Amino acid sequence: MGNTAPYKVLTQTELSELQENTNLSQKQIISLFKRFEALDKDDTGIITYDKLFSIPELAMNPLVLRVIGLFDPKEPDPEKIQFNFTQFIQTLSVFSEKASNEEKIRFAFQSYDVSNSGFIDSDNMKKILKFFVGDCLNEKQISEIIQKTFEEYDKEKNGKISFEDFQKIIDIDDICDKMTILI
Repeated sequence: MGNTAPYKVLTQTELSELQENTNLSQKQIISLFKRFEALDKDDTGIITYDKLFSIPELAMNPLVLRVIGLFDPKEPDPEKIQFNFTQFIQTLSVFSEKASNEEKIRFAFQSYDVSNSGFIDSDNMKKILKFFVGDCLNEKQISEIIQKTFEEYDKEKNGKISFEDFQKIIDIDDICDKMTILI
């Protein structure tokens, strides 16, 4: 008959609360709930690193570890991150067409802020560039990109790029368009 764990049924109250606390409609929440259930093959109500990496498209994406890290920014090891449906919805809410540009830009900034310090430093930038370019650029080329970026955008010359500086670096319209998906 299958497991009838309480998380397997969303009540109208839960749907309303999730809708109120996210940028998602009830229809989108139900759709994401079905996707969550498909990932949660063992009916635990928790998604783990291993469950996510069972999806070939995610396993091949070099940025997936960083996105997984955003589900629980306090956990430094993506392989230890676990999240429930509410955390899943709250994180994915930023990709809704209803999410503000500010929310999308903050999410993008957090993707670069690997150390969760509130700033992007050269180590953060190096890790992200390696995610993006893999082996296409050597260490010297990566260092040159980082140096030029910090020369131009590190206004305080303290080796850190703030959220405000980050907003000047990116193409806001482009990033917000790319961070909007129809759920």
